Amino acid sequence: MSMWKKTKKSIGKYSVDGWKDLYEDILTMIFNRLDPKCLFETAYSVCQSWRSVCRPMLFWKGNGILDLARLTNIGIDEGDKLMKLLKLILDGLQPQCVVTEFFFPKRLHLSDNHLYYAAQRLANLQILSLPHPTNMITGVGFSRAIQHWKELRYLVIGTFKFPDYAHVIQEIGVNCKNLEFLKIHSMEMKLDVKDGNVFVLDERTSLELATHLCQVKIFWFHGSLLYIQGLETILNKCSSLEGIIISSCRHATRIPNFHRTLKNNTWYNIKKRTRNDNTIEYCTHSTEQEVYNSSLSMLHDLWNHERMEVPRWPVELFIR
Repeated sequence: MSMWKKTKKSIGKYSVDGWKDLYEDILTMIFNRLDPKCLFETAYSVCQSWRSVCRPMLFWKGNGILDLARLTNIGIDEGDKLMKLLKLILDGLQPQCVVTEFFFPKRLHLSDNHLYYAAQRLANLQILSLPHPTNMITGVGFSRAIQHWKELRYLVIGTFKFPDYAHVIQEIGVNCKNLEFLKIHSMEMKLDVKDGNVFVLDERTSLELATHLCQVKIFWFHGSLLYIQGLETILNKCSSLEGIIISSCRHATRIPNFHRTLKNNTWYNIKKRTRNDNTIEYCTHSTEQEVYNSSLSMLHDLWNHERMEVPRWPVELFIR
């Protein structure tokens, strides 16, 4: 009997159940030879047994971490495809797989329905990172989803359409009482911010943050347009604040439609302390130590400092 006939006869002995019952180490060895995209589109869909082998290779990182970073190349008009993939991943989770940290790919066009579907199935999240372009998610859609995430401590959001920002901040404050870290990540730095691609930290939005998220310890603004009044409000009114991280931002001046930039190679460590006479002073460390008696005078100095430009790494403002 030829080698081909022996092989064919051997393969023929296996039913579908036989393939399903292969040892996990054998399946792992086979699947490791496949491209991740091919693995997800083929083997992952076969049966529950195969999905349990594929999941740690693709998405499940252990310790409650589910990372969908491999879900790439899904276009803005492929919402149905994305929903099928989410159902395949989330509905296939074993009962013992309690997800506490969930990371979407940075560039994924997520709709209200996608977000709500994930929220219904992942109610125990403590850490959530949404895609950076979140402008397909409406304020109403965000409200429906965030109600399921009462235990969040760490949240990364992208930019929303302009009218929805205040509503989104309010909903986070109402539902996420344990939130300690909030990052707002703008995708593009455009001078025209009407399209909603840039988060604007002005007096209004900073008051919303200070009013509804006063328990947050760290704010991180990336790619945002900053107003000095906005930063001053957060520094003075957020009682639990420990630090502000600023990266790739611009700050607005009094000249309309002109925005200065925050400089690279600049690292500020700003601390707030109470003097013996119960007055508060701010101490900033850059190239030399300087002491200010108000946050406004400190920010004015930072605003006008000749070394301020777009940072290659975050500028951290620590106030404790």
